[in-house]
Amino acid sequence: MAWEYFISHASEDKPLIVAPFAHYLQSAGFDVWYDEFSLKVGDSLLQSINGGLSESKFAVVVLSPAFFDKRWPQQELAGLYALESSGKKRILPIWHQVSAAQIAQYSPILADRKAADSRNGLQNVAEQIVAASFPERVDTLPLSSARNTDKSKTKEARKVLRTLLKGKPSTNDVFLYLSGYTVLLESIVGYAPEIIPGFKLPGALRVDFAELIPHGVSGPMEVLFIVLGPVEYDHKEVVHIVNKLTQALGIRQSLSIRPANEDYLGSPYFGEFPSLAGMATAIRTHVSSGNVHWEKPDTWSFKFMLVTGRRDRTPRKERDQLANDSQLRLDIASYDRLLDDRDSLYR
Repeated sequence: MAWEYFISHASEDKPLIVAPFAHYLQSAGFDVWYDEFSLKVGDSLLQSINGGLSESKFAVVVLSPAFFDKRWPQQELAGLYALESSGKKRILPIWHQVSAAQIAQYSPILADRKAADSRNGLQNVAEQIVAASFPERVDTLPLSSARNTDKSKTKEARKVLRTLLKGKPSTNDVFLYLSGYTVLLESIVGYAPEIIPGFKLPGALRVDFAELIPHGVSGPMEVLFIVLGPVEYDHKEVVHIVNKLTQALGIRQSLSIRPANEDYLGSPYFGEFPSLAGMATAIRTHVSSGNVHWEKPDTWSFKFMLVTGRRDRTPRKERDQLANDSQLRLDIASYDRLLDDRDSLYR
């Protein structure tokens, strides 16, 4: 068979979830086919998936509101899993913005099959899909697709994100897209950090992504926690997010050991907040570094970036005042920061 996966999906879901999901799988070395499986009204679901299965080892089917809006005949939905031969599970569903109860209204059989859910991001979905199909390859999945994304793909991803932001998407929609195209997060710090998805980081402090920034071999270790806020700036909601981050950090305590070069970045340090101990352990589990401070996570500095609003529609003075008044080392940036292309700064 020519392909390891083909992805059957409603055409409406292609830019937001299917393309970035396929990109992540491709960055992990999987052969993925999806361009010819954008379903439209009038298409035959069974014929499309049967054709894909003849050329692929597994079919990934994205079940979403747009998918069910196609009004598939009940016999096609019920017959979906009959396409699997020899009792082997070859059809792997993803639930996107739908619940088991909602799916059961269309097809109880579909609701009974264990599915990956898009709520925790596309890397999390990929882990579940690969575990069900190629379990021996789960440990080879990258934390981020950024290292395997070339300039042309990055340029196209940035173009799609610009269009997506014009439509005033939900925060979760932007999170989903970025979880497949994490390369767009690199522009925040100006060079290639290690990007860790938030679902890999345990604890009360909930963030969407973390970027590990080692400043050379002997410079300080720094972690940037990225939290996505509303695309349309809402000061009340932004204040609520900042307060939640402050509460999750907990009470600050004195640091038992201090780095000799603390005047470089300085406080806050991981060791000042016991709530971050689990995060430091998780980061060291997923990433390696030759930095001299790697073995002393208590001495790592950290900061936050809250991404919210658009550059031309955000009350900058109000936003900056909130960042300054917070008890966090906090930068509040617009979503346009993700659209900045360093190459465009030069002629």
